[in-house]
Amino acid sequence: TYIEAENFTGTIARGTGTFNKEQSQGGAFGAGYLRSDGGSSGSIGCPSADEGKEYEVNFTEAGTYKVWIRGYAYNFASDSLFIGLDGTCTGSLRENGINNQWVWTNSVKTGVNTITVSKAGLHTINIWIREPNHLVDGIYITKTGPAPNDNSYGAVINPNNCDSRVLFSGDETDAQNVDVTDWSDGPKMLEVNGENATCG
Repeated sequence: TYIEAENFTGTIARGTGTFNKEQSQGGAFGAGYLRSDGGSSGSIGCPSADEGKEYEVNFTEAGTYKVWIRGYAYNFASDSLFIGLDGTCTGSLRENGINNQWVWTNSVKTGVNTITVSKAGLHTINIWIREPNHLVDGIYITKTGPAPNDNSYGAVINPNNCDSRVLFSGDETDAQNVDVTDWSDGPKMLEVNGENATCG
C-alpha cells in the first residue's frame, strides 16, 4: 500500500518544526510532497519534539509491516524522519547517504523500520520531523511484498478520499476476473482482501 505524504488525515502539533506541502522539487509523485521546516536537528527522541502527520487507514490483516518512504535528502543533516503507529514511535528512516535525488528507503537510522498492527481495523500511521529540510513524497507499507520502485509500489490509497462505493470484495485470484461492464461512471473502490491497507 502506498500513501502520498500530502494526503494526511491529521496533524500532531508540537515544537517549532512543521511539515509544509511543496511542489518545487521535481520528480515527486501526486500533488507534491512534505518538507520539514525548522525544528530540532537530528532529534534523538522518538517521537520528535516537532510536528507529526497522521494517516488513518483500515488494515485488513494484523501483523508486522515493513515501512518504506520515498524521500529526498540534500545532505547528511536532512536525511531522516520518524515513523510509528497509533501515536507510538517505532524508529526513524534515512536515505543512507544518497543525496539530491528521490529514493525509496527503509534504511534504519534509529529503532526499527516496522510497525506492528495488533488487530485488523482502523489504525493511524505516523511520521514525525527528525531533521529540517527533509522531503517525504510518500509512505509504502507491506508485510511480504517486494521492495518498491518508481514503477511498482503497490495499491495507492488516499485516506482523505474514502467515500467511494465498494462494488467488489474478494481475494487476489477473484479480482483477476472482475466483470466491470455494467459499472456506471463515478467513484468506485475495488477491495482486495489481503495485506494491503485500505481507506478507513
